[in-house]
Amino acid sequence: MSWSKKFENLCDWYTHLLKNSPGNTIHIHVLGNTITANPDNVEYMLKTRFENFPKGKPFSLILGDFLGRGIFNVDGDSWRLQKKMASLELGKHSIKSFAFEIINCEIKDRLIPLLSSFAASQKEQHRVLDLQDVFRRFSFDTICRFSFGLDPKCLELSLPMSKFAKAFDLASKLSAERAMTAFPLVWKLKRALNLGSEKQLKKAIKIIHILAKEVIRQRRKMGFLTHNDLLSRFMCTVNDETYLRDVVISFLLAACSGYWQNIQTDWYTHLLKNSPGNTIHIHVLGNTITANPDNVEYMLKTRFENFPKGKPFSLILGDFLGRGIFNVDGDSWRLQKKMASLELGKHSIKSFAFEIINCEIKDRLIPLLSSFAASQKEQHRVLDLQDVFRRFSFDTICRFSFGLDPKCLELSLPMSKFAKAFDLASKLSAERAMTAFPLVWKLKRALNLGSEKQLKKAIKIIHILAKEVIRQRRKMGFLTHNDLLSRFMCTVNDETYLRDVVISFLLAGRDTVASGLTSLFWLLAKHPNVESEIRREADRVLGKNQELTSFGEMKELHYLQAAVYESMRLYPPIQFDSKFCVDDDILPDGSLLRRGTRVTYHPYAMGRIEEIWGPDCLEFKPERWLKDDGDFSPENPFKYPVFQAGFRVCLGKEIALLELKSVALSLLRRFQIQLATRPHPTLRFSPGLTATLSGGLPVLIREREVAPA
Repeated sequence: MSWSKKFENLCDWYTHLLKNSPGNTIHIHVLGNTITANPDNVEYMLKTRFENFPKGKPFSLILGDFLGRGIFNVDGDSWRLQKKMASLELGKHSIKSFAFEIINCEIKDRLIPLLSSFAASQKEQHRVLDLQDVFRRFSFDTICRFSFGLDPKCLELSLPMSKFAKAFDLASKLSAERAMTAFPLVWKLKRALNLGSEKQLKKAIKIIHILAKEVIRQRRKMGFLTHNDLLSRFMCTVNDETYLRDVVISFLLAACSGYWQNIQTDWYTHLLKNSPGNTIHIHVLGNTITANPDNVEYMLKTRFENFPKGKPFSLILGDFLGRGIFNVDGDSWRLQKKMASLELGKHSIKSFAFEIINCEIKDRLIPLLSSFAASQKEQHRVLDLQDVFRRFSFDTICRFSFGLDPKCLELSLPMSKFAKAFDLASKLSAERAMTAFPLVWKLKRALNLGSEKQLKKAIKIIHILAKEVIRQRRKMGFLTHNDLLSRFMCTVNDETYLRDVVISFLLAGRDTVASGLTSLFWLLAKHPNVESEIRREADRVLGKNQELTSFGEMKELHYLQAAVYESMRLYPPIQFDSKFCVDDDILPDGSLLRRGTRVTYHPYAMGRIEEIWGPDCLEFKPERWLKDDGDFSPENPFKYPVFQAGFRVCLGKEIALLELKSVALSLLRRFQIQLATRPHPTLRFSPGLTATLSGGLPVLIREREVAPA
């Protein structure tokens, strides 16, 4: 679990730290950055001592190739001159009237017709519109017309993307990436050698500059005194064409900003990729973060005893998980690991899991999706596949762990009191881990206030139900039951201990499987060739239209296994996990650790590092897991710690994989599943103990013409 899962982006994380810091100011020493939210400090920087706080040469150098000497990239006399010139023009009534005219023209002639067209088409087709994309196109059209007198026509009905718009987007993104690098020397060397992203940036800027130069040339030729756009107005007083270009591109960028989402996982990934040894030290948080396989092996195996979960972690989840396996260290952890390994390794428990999973698929999951597919012929229904997978995994893990069926996946999609309480307890326990000052939640717990009061109520509901299940099982007899609780009851009498153990498995088995399935289906929707290969393999191994009949048959589906592993390489359900250093230590990459340091290993970042996975590391490529003969070939677990590794390797790994593959196989052979919205280049995550998609996974469902018997 990671403390940062609560925050979707860096702004939220910084806000949290700033709200809880003295003077609303923090110091990120590893970045050489002081961040403030104190109005007095802001006034001091922007007014009182304005001359002492310029943009600075480092900033100007980063954006220099793109913005040149434009107003947003200069200081001193050059900035004052452009400010004076812009203020004079932007303050005129005529320019405001011109802007009003352009905006209204774009709304009436393009925005409204586009939305009307989509609204009309929904009577026959299931079309979903990405409004953010529409607004980006709208703002790009308007600012280009206002600044350059140029119309890129991005908002026309066919939603085209001009060469200029594409180049501008790419230049914005790659210039921003320069600012994100921990080591500026990297992009400077790439620029000097004309390699990779810097080569792309150079090409994009060249396209922008050629077009800008042509617009200026045409404007001089045709006359600019009768034009109202910003370029024409500036041309009345400025002759330097390069200077003119830079000024106008700066205004263009200002109006179209917002490209970077600053997703925190991606920010850490960026820092780790560009740091020596793929390790960074966030001193303000007392946290060392690594994406180095040697360091991971050192923590999880070589010096395992020196890197426990730690008391801070156990205290956070103590009320929820109690003394369960995922919240303890030492002898208590060893005892539960031994007990769980013994049971989970048995063929009978795997067969029991296979039976439950297939029953849930046949009796609930397939009927639910069939119902939605049928209803789409008359209604425009979009299904949130992430919510479906969460319900599916909760039903199966409850039946497997407790012998309890919450029935969350029935056709009416109900949500039991137990499921709601479990959701809330997970969320609020995670929030404890996010706070910069643990004293806050401890005081709230002591006074029974706010979120801690809610957490207490949710945990009470869970405990009452668990206690009742245990009582009923003892009364009716547990020797004939196969669920995990009944198996543990054969050797454990302590009911509280039993409850804690089983709730821990419940937590581990629900959201991780749902997260894995969600990211897998998102990737498959974007890579139909992989989906087709999975279906071809199933037809070849199982027989066309034949179903899976045993746990053993799954082992022959090598490509399916590779696709599941590859999906979790890019989008691990647990994006990063932390331990605490007991004694002073040194990681294999030379990083010094003081006693009490939080040490985090980062599977999400590891899946995106070329030194670990090669130059195609960002590609979804199941073939990387297959040998020449087509058989699946696992990687070093410390290079791929998705299921943890070493002594704390996930005990339920085989059952989780069985669930993931069974669902994927069943749905892909029966349904055509497509994304209901235009996919973003990468997934966006919401707060939580596991990786959960922000906004869910909205899809459209259609049954295939030929389905298995």
